[in-house]
Parts: sequence; structure tokens; C-alpha cells
Amino acid sequence: MNNIKSLFLLLFALAVQQVSAQHAHQDINISVDVASSTISVVNGYQLPANFMAGEKSTFFYLNKNLAVSDVKGGKVEKVSNENEETKGYVNKYKLSLKKSSDNKFTITYSGVINDAIEQSAAEYARGF
Repeated sequence: MNNIKSLFLLLFALAVQQVSAQHAHQDINISVDVASSTISVVNGYQLPANFMAGEKSTFFYLNKNLAVSDVKGGKVEKVSNENEETKGYVNKYKLSLKKSSDNKFTITYSGVINDAIEQSAAEYARGF
């Protein structure tokens, strides 16, 4: 269950802390195939006008097993993830919005999520 929680926390992490008093809209459609351990996501965003403060690009992280297949309203470029704590399981991307996008964009991504369940020593000890 923790893997699923981690997956959804890492699926798409834009700098949401900047939106605290503003309103952003997200429309997310997810398809999960348990038999093949695959997930497909169509993730639409409408960000507040001043969210990016005149910038037309930002960065986000995505689970390393997922690949971006389509972007509407901008373009995505995979960049180097220098963070030692996260680079083993997430990729870093640069999202550049089109001038005509009005901070509205949709990213489609998918992949296989089949992480092994790990048991900590404390959980193992509680089993006795």
C-alpha cells in the first residue's frame, strides 16, 4: 500500500506550495491494469495566471518506470536529476508551456509499476 501512496505522491509533483492561496484545477484520468501492473494517466492542469510569475517553464518529477507519451499546451524535456535521495526512483522533467497555453496543459504518461513489497525489520519482528 505504501508503494501506491508513494506512486501517487510522485506521479506528478509540480510546485504546489506556490499555489497555497490561489486555485489550481487538475483533471486526472487513471487507468490501472492489475494483471499487467500497468498504469496510464491523462493529467490535465489549469494553473492560476500568476502561478509561474511570468515564467513559462517549471520542473516536475515522475516515477522512473513511467514515460511521458504526449503533451498538449507545452513540451516536456527530461533533465538530469541531481538529488541523491530521489534520482534512484524518479526522473526530473522540465515543462515549458506554449505562450498561447494560458497556463493550461495536459500530460499523458504510462508505464509498469511492479515494485517488490519490502518488509522492514520492525515489521518482521512484530510477526513473532
